[in-house]
Amino acid sequence: MSNNDIIRNSLIGLSSAIPNIGGSVSLLLDKAIPSEVENRTNSFLLSLDKAIRVLGRDIRNERWEDEKFKSLFRKVLNQIISEHVQARCIMLQNITIHLLTDEWCHNEEEFYIYLVERLSNYSIQYLYCCYTNTPIDDFRLFCDYPILQEYLMNGMAECNRYLLTRGKSLTPFGKRFCDFIFSPSQLLQSTTHNNI
Repeated sequence: MSNNDIIRNSLIGLSSAIPNIGGSVSLLLDKAIPSEVENRTNSFLLSLDKAIRVLGRDIRNERWEDEKFKSLFRKVLNQIISEHVQARCIMLQNITIHLLTDEWCHNEEEFYIYLVERLSNYSIQYLYCCYTNTPIDDFRLFCDYPILQEYLMNGMAECNRYLLTRGKSLTPFGKRFCDFIFSPSQLLQSTTHNNI
């Protein structure tokens, strides 16, 4: 819980102690002061809407009636709420764009969401370098400090374990996964921190 949420909740709790009107005031404050969760969710939904408009894609409205889609969308929102790395938020946005606009198979997309949550930053950085043919030594997606060789080796092993790569090249499954998470919105290729 962030400091803003603690202050917000404390203010609401203290206002409820006011005799006669405390309950009404605390209810109004609860509705008037948005929580950190609401802010992150709204920010994600607005950026998703903007990205879909910029890309000119048509949303398949029937997806909102599909229980499997709703389940996947809730999983994405849960990750967005707790995620602090901008590049991962962009990957989750890309997944959502594909879920809303493309044909898809429920099992594979659910596994993609799982992988985005589970893979380390080094693994995703390694995948991105394989996907874009960028030398790993020249590229820093998540940090502005040099990459430690031990962590890079762990990231490579993690990608091999999930059958995303074979050596320094993507497997067919790894290519599909990378197409799904790295496009249509490209990740930032700066050497600065990409935190929200």
